[in-house]
Amino acid sequence: MTVSVDRHGEPRDAAPGRDKEKIVTEQHAPAQGTGNHEAVLRIAADVLKVPRITEADSFYDFGGTSLQAMRICARIGKELGVRVTPETLFECDTFAEVVAAIDV
Repeated sequence: MTVSVDRHGEPRDAAPGRDKEKIVTEQHAPAQGTGNHEAVLRIAADVLKVPRITEADSFYDFGGTSLQAMRICARIGKELGVRVTPETLFECDTFAEVVAAIDV
């Protein structure tokens, strides 16, 4: 069994309205999209200074700030050539939704 942990390595509860078992299942689900998902997750992990982010994670799970959102969007634009606004990170519940918004 896999346990979802916070950026300090401590077990974390599911976000309000999210089922803990669903988080574990989503972490092992095959990634969707055109390949941007790995780049987005890598960029977000780098900017948020955490070792790993999954598509089931939320920008807010890591205490993301507006400045970090701007940095993530700038890096995505530079590396993937797509325009993403910080609002995308703020409005999406998970990074899977962020990737889906980019792939549209």
